[in-house]
Amino acid sequence: MTSGLMFYWLGWIFWVISYFFIKQNKEQQFFSFWILIIIGTSNIFISIGFLDFSIAYFILFFGSFLLLLQNLDMFYHLFVSFTIMVGYASYLIWENEAPFLSIFPRLFLLSALIVSMSSFLTQGLKSRCIVAIVGVCGGELLYYLFLLHYQAHSTMGSLVFLDTTIIIISSLFLLEILFRLYTKITAFFHHLKSQYIGYTR
Repeated sequence: MTSGLMFYWLGWIFWVISYFFIKQNKEQQFFSFWILIIIGTSNIFISIGFLDFSIAYFILFFGSFLLLLQNLDMFYHLFVSFTIMVGYASYLIWENEAPFLSIFPRLFLLSALIVSMSSFLTQGLKSRCIVAIVGVCGGELLYYLFLLHYQAHSTMGSLVFLDTTIIIISSLFLLEILFRLYTKITAFFHHLKSQYIGYTR
């Protein structure tokens, strides 16, 4: 799959949903502008020594970190983000050292790992998305700082990274939709059951 295809496709879907289908308020305006700026700067890179990094990466990291700081459980969510950061960086390092990991697509295996961690460690869609983004951005930074010790030319915040991030966020949204659907279906059948029991009495 072409790098960046999933990011641009799903990114524009998220922007359309945010701009046209969410109630107009300051938070909605922030998300719409944030998504648009990330998409617009995804192909703009700055070089510092052996490292190239995308402007979109820093905008994504900075914006998600600001959202995390506004959370009431800030210190716990920082801890969860740190855990995800270590897990993300460790996976990338192990991928280079353990050839069997290259058999599985990083885009989906790594995304599944991050989605599982954020889902089990936090509650609520917004909190899960925030800790996941902060965690993968921190993990990306940690991994490429590690590579700098080997003076290897690297690109931080590439389209592959953005693909992975958007897959993680999309998966969290999908899980939330499925969970709400399951809750409504369960409540509906409980309601039918209670009506049936009342009728038979």
